[in-house]
Amino acid sequence: MIDKETVKSAVLRFFSAPGHSAPVDFLRSQLPETAALYVVGGSIRDLITRLVFGSAPQTGDIDIFIKGLPDDFSLSGLLEGEVVEHTDLG
Repeated sequence: MIDKETVKSAVLRFFSAPGHSAPVDFLRSQLPETAALYVVGGSIRDLITRLVFGSAPQTGDIDIFIKGLPDDFSLSGLLEGEVVEHTDLG
């Protein structure tokens, strides 16, 4: 059975693999303490697919939503050269 703890364990294993935590670690080191990071999208979908079906495509990227940045914080400046999309999610 796939439950919350099984998914949580898979996510923790994913981020303990070499290189997988680098984007989150970088953001944590550069963002203000008010920022909250949420990993979403294909990386999480692929982990769950692998749990259910035993295999999944290789995860190509990690989508991260960031909440709680001050209005004057320049995320685009911090991530110059990276894809940054502002959303209406708040």
